[in-house]
Amino acid sequence: MGVVNLLIYFATMMGIYAILALGLNFHYGSSGLVNFGHVGFFAVGAYTSALVTMLGAPFLVGILIILVVLFMRGGLIKEKKKVYKV
Repeated sequence: MGVVNLLIYFATMMGIYAILALGLNFHYGSSGLVNFGHVGFFAVGAYTSALVTMLGAPFLVGILIILVVLFMRGGLIKEKKKVYKV
């Protein structure tokens, strides 16, 4: 069973990085804009996932915690944009 789990892990990681690369390619390749917002959300999600996993939380609880953290981060960015809107 170890080899099957390893293949599932690699396929999952390839899918995650492919989605990240497609998002960055869409921004930079199509419009020429350099936007690292995708990378920021990816990094916060990965860091939160690592912390939740170290605490021993179940998978679905971890996903919910990650979603809450990312929604809070997005809300902070949205509020900051309102203040500096020109």
